[in-house]
Amino acid sequence: YLIGLCNYPNHELPGIPNDLALMRRALIHQGFTPDAIQSFGDDFGTADGLRHVLTTIRDDFADAEQGPDSHCFFYFGGSGMLSVDPLEGGMKPLDGDDLDFCTAVPFAELNAYLPVQHGIRVTVVLDC
Repeated sequence: YLIGLCNYPNHELPGIPNDLALMRRALIHQGFTPDAIQSFGDDFGTADGLRHVLTTIRDDFADAEQGPDSHCFFYFGGSGMLSVDPLEGGMKPLDGDDLDFCTAVPFAELNAYLPVQHGIRVTVVLDC
């Protein structure tokens, strides 16, 4: 699962589409089939859209068979957010507010959606 958000209201990240293309090529080189790689862009960039993608991941792996080749790869390219009290980080959606961490999708929430509890190997790359 590759997520790349590049058109934030106050700044753009023009390299994100290239990053997604390179990540896709790297995954195929590592043995992932092209059909198994799902990419999501700005059209899923709101907080609700990101949660929709996370729900898709959870649902895709709900009945997945466990085995030595069971693997979930998650990549997020975009802006991140940080809360100081309590100390935590998160993915900044396109509709996020830099001054309000409540608008982020916290990394702790991401963890709750990933299929690690099913014995599936999970790799997370956060480029934010």
